Amino acid sequence: PAPSPPAQQRGEEGADVHMDEGQPDHVWVSLALAAALPLLQGALPKDLQGECVLPHRHSLTLQNADEHALPVRIVNGRRAYLTGKVCDRCMESIMDREFYHCSEDCDVDFCGRCHAELQTVLDRFFMQSAGSGGDNAAPMDHLVEGMLWAMHAADELAAQVLHRSSLERMALARLLAEEWPLDLFSSLVAAVVDVCNAKIMYNATRGAFTSSVRRNGCGAAYEQDSQPIYEDAHFWETVGLLQFLQASNSLRKEVALTVGEGEQLAVVGAHIFVVSGINKCNPQVEWQHWKDHRQRASLPDVLRSDEFSTAAMDFRCLVAHSILLPISFRRACLVQDIWQDIFDSRIDQLQPLCLKVEREPESLVAALADAFAGTDSADAASVAGEARQSGEGGSADMEDHSPRDAEVDADMPDSEDPAAAEAPSRDCGGNSA
Repeated sequence: PAPSPPAQQRGEEGADVHMDEGQPDHVWVSLALAAALPLLQGALPKDLQGECVLPHRHSLTLQNADEHALPVRIVNGRRAYLTGKVCDRCMESIMDREFYHCSEDCDVDFCGRCHAELQTVLDRFFMQSAGSGGDNAAPMDHLVEGMLWAMHAADELAAQVLHRSSLERMALARLLAEEWPLDLFSSLVAAVVDVCNAKIMYNATRGAFTSSVRRNGCGAAYEQDSQPIYEDAHFWETVGLLQFLQASNSLRKEVALTVGEGEQLAVVGAHIFVVSGINKCNPQVEWQHWKDHRQRASLPDVLRSDEFSTAAMDFRCLVAHSILLPISFRRACLVQDIWQDIFDSRIDQLQPLCLKVEREPESLVAALADAFAGTDSADAASVAGEARQSGEGGSADMEDHSPRDAEVDADMPDSEDPAAAEAPSRDCGGNSA
């Protein structure tokens, strides 16, 4: 059904949403989410890392490098074929004699090892699904259709949630936060994350490719398609649904919701929202895309923005959705950002940093943050005072340092500060930052 007209509002803050007649739309959307959840769970196969995967829409055929007369070299005593192809799963150059290529000549290639792993995952999924059903086990065609249904259903649910007024979105978010049990809400988040992981198929030079499923009319067959991640509207609506669920999860902390006697409602851990399939993407490519298209300092508020849309190019940037990024992907983007700042600046104007910090992780991070922010906290001042005393105490005192102290020096030039010049230092090179 089409989104309902704007709901009526009572009061200015925390207004109740109600319709003139019948049930409010956000109530039946909540019921639709609850009804679809059991069918979404377990509908997609998972690899050994626990990530949901979806097979390529076309079959893959075995290719022989000798039959294609590809050049070969001897590397470390082994034959390495120069195929000019990269595995779209492990992102390693394919140098084996046998590899797999899309039968419809899509730009999809897999090395023998990754193809075997994915085939094992699919075989295990079909065997487990058939074994759990006993004599009433579903045929393989039904299981495949269940995969496609899960992808399509998640897209439709995301559209029903996001294509509504801000008042209706807020009412639905409050309903999920107040009425849904934590385990049910956590299962919904995990199911949507599984769909996002399955949508991200493989990486490409100009960005990742994603899979989407569409259906032309009721009763029609599902059609699987793959396209660049930036052009896949369904994928970004699913990402928008995750952002909506995260905002609803935050309402459990922001709103004065209590159960029992003063006990706050539990919230879903942030790690549940992480889409580990993003690791299939190239951090450098995604960081550059975000830098070229960012227009706002932050994403629009999915609950309160009247003009919320997933079509804007700055929304269609993986780097902008920090809560969904795996820590390794975030680190790679951070390193890329730091290096870009270094190269954009004049190297001769860079001032190396020399400071003394404690080995305790919290104290180390606090001292670094104070140094880069140009502020002096009490702890940083205390550490700096100890460093000056060590410098004035001579070499005998310098050799008797506490084992909890460590020093960082990034190619520090001759300092004008006598204390800094006398303080012992360890050269970590220019890449220590």
